[in-house]
Amino acid sequence: KKDKTINNLSVKLFKEKKKTEKHKLELTDFMARSRKRIKCLREDKSNLYKDLLAQQKTSNDFVKGIMDHANSVMKEAMAIEDEAKATEARAVDAIAEEQSKQANALLLEKGKSTKKVQKERQHLSRAKAKMKEKNEGDLKSVKEEHT
Repeated sequence: KKDKTINNLSVKLFKEKKKTEKHKLELTDFMARSRKRIKCLREDKSNLYKDLLAQQKTSNDFVKGIMDHANSVMKEAMAIEDEAKATEARAVDAIAEEQSKQANALLLEKGKSTKKVQKERQHLSRAKAKMKEKNEGDLKSVKEEHT
């Protein structure tokens, strides 16, 4: 009976040992698969991070490009505005110069007219003086005749 019990226990022990080895193999296989999966996940994480950095750099470069373009457009607009102001100033100067020339021409013309008027006045003044002298002379002679 002891032998039978020992034998039964030996068989049970052998079966349990087989189960344990089977479980051990399954657990080892599971651990190996888990390690591979963890390694793949880490690589995926690393690749995703690298992609994110690359996209961020591309995005930053794109934004920088847009900002550079906007700055150049603003500089160009300011240059155009400055040129417009300078053109306006030149136009105002040219108009003022033209008006000055016209005013000088009018003044010159007025000066000529004034000289003509002055000569005419002098002529009339002389004529008046001569007439006055003549009248005085005539008056004297008429008085002398009466006296």
